Amino acid sequence: MTHNIYLLRHGKVSGKAALYGVTDVDVLPEVNLAISHDLNSGKLAFEHVFSSPLKRCKSLARCIYSLNIQADSSELLNDVNLIDGLQEMNFGIFDGVDFDEIYQNKLQWQMLEKFWQAPSENTLPQAEPISAFYQRVEKAWRHICNKIQAQKIPDQAVENNSLIVCHGGVIRMILANILKENIHQVGWYQRYSIPYGSLTHLTLSQGQVFIKNIAVPYSH
Repeated sequence: MTHNIYLLRHGKVSGKAALYGVTDVDVLPEVNLAISHDLNSGKLAFEHVFSSPLKRCKSLARCIYSLNIQADSSELLNDVNLIDGLQEMNFGIFDGVDFDEIYQNKLQWQMLEKFWQAPSENTLPQAEPISAFYQRVEKAWRHICNKIQAQKIPDQAVENNSLIVCHGGVIRMILANILKENIHQVGWYQRYSIPYGSLTHLTLSQGQVFIKNIAVPYSH
């Protein structure tokens, strides 16, 4: 049995350009609807929909779920599963702060630049350490994989699809876990570009996870 797992980054938030971690900003409803319709037009129906509990992911996941309900009456379809461990990293004193405001403070801007280059060596004030973030996401990821594999699928089903709506940083951590990458390596965090609304396709088979593609610009 092959399980397709799709990692979807939320759409562009409606607030100013900022370092949004646990700050709970939302996405405009029309953006969520556009992404949801694009997925639905691709004939992707999901047996499981998992999501970060933050509004920018949760609202999109519920929009996608509602379209799935209309398109598929299958008994396999479950409600949206909100997973706390899928929240974005907490960026401490920089969380939710306008980039323009940070740029005005030369010391803070330098601190942020050092963080992007080597986050494990330059933890931001009051922020979640990168190692703790990785462990939190890894635990959530393992829980999701176990739940997907435990799902009873009809004999005639060849494969099924699950969706995880989450954040750019979370997707990076899941990829790091799968590829067994060193998250403490300088420059690692900037290795992957994860655009808003992009889709990463993974497959899970006999306990092994394989990467089909990374961050395809799927939508808005």
